[in-house]
Amino acid sequence: MAYSSFSPITFSLTVSILIAIPTAIGSLVIWRMGKAADFDYPVRGVASGDRARSFGRNGPGRLSRSATACVAFLLGFVTCVGWLSWSGYSGILEFRYPPPTEFPPWQIWGCGITLVMCSVSAFLLAKRKKSGSLISPLYIASGFATAMAVGVSYGATSQGGVGVVFSMFGLTIGLGIVTVVCARMWQVIVRH
Repeated sequence: MAYSSFSPITFSLTVSILIAIPTAIGSLVIWRMGKAADFDYPVRGVASGDRARSFGRNGPGRLSRSATACVAFLLGFVTCVGWLSWSGYSGILEFRYPPPTEFPPWQIWGCGITLVMCSVSAFLLAKRKKSGSLISPLYIASGFATAMAVGVSYGATSQGGVGVVFSMFGLTIGLGIVTVVCARMWQVIVRH
């Protein structure tokens, strides 16, 4: 199958329509929710002000919402490029242009486990845990989908566009469940 060269127009349209607009809408919703209801756990034996000084606002994380979003985006992008820019069938040293489309199961599992670890790590780095648990999966999915959009820009855009949409929404929902569960566990740990 012959592939065309990289199309910057296809890339920019894919990123703006399928990634940037849903990410902006999701960010706005999270920002509005976060203004009203960030986690603020009562800790036994520690005054509220002392706890705020020792743990930041809601935990040991130091990143603001926008910094958490940037870190999560980069982690998602690097994870996709690191795991899916080569194929275990051909070897890591063999460069393929465009990116491969067939991967062994262990490579997909490795990518998935890395995405979960990155999402939880970005959540833990966030100063505000509730909004961090929602920002982290959204921006990891955005970074991952942006890296996939590079591959879409080489050929069959309709098939690749569906893959970008599925990765964007599937990762946001799947990683969102994981990070919300982690946020609830964080709430239980901090309360005791």
